[in-house]
Amino acid sequence: TADLPAPRVAPNQWRALNAIWRLTLRRHFTPMHWLALVGTLALLGLICFGYLSGKQNPQHYLKWVISFYVTFLVPAMAFLSAGGAIRDELKPTTTDYVFTRPVRRPVFIVGRYLAHLAGVQVDFLCALAAVVGAGVYREVPGLLAAVPLLLLAQVLLVAGFSALGF
Repeated sequence: TADLPAPRVAPNQWRALNAIWRLTLRRHFTPMHWLALVGTLALLGLICFGYLSGKQNPQHYLKWVISFYVTFLVPAMAFLSAGGAIRDELKPTTTDYVFTRPVRRPVFIVGRYLAHLAGVQVDFLCALAAVVGAGVYREVPGLLAAVPLLLLAQVLLVAGFSALGF
């Protein structure tokens, strides 16, 4: 029995997805990530308040949110964020995991995408709260009625452009 090789690790895709989930979401729970998120949200809030403080009619704020935030900012940031997630694949912790575990490449990519998507959806939810909060503070008419559609659009855009970034 001493001449027999050690048994191979049996592939378990659920355990692999759990580990990929932990590897990916660890990035979203670092102090630097939260500091960058707070800074970005403060900048976004200043932009929103700047738009509302200008000579623009507050009734145009909803159109501005759709034309700037939903159609430009969300897709661009989701695409860039997903590209960064793939770049994280070259870090030693991920490389060690991929080379030492029996994880098929499609399972790794899908797990990485889903975990990244969960993390950035939380980040973008905070951004939407800042945009809506600025509008509610300035009493923009019709904004609260549009929030469910804005949220749906944001969730779909983040999912789609994150997939393109991957």
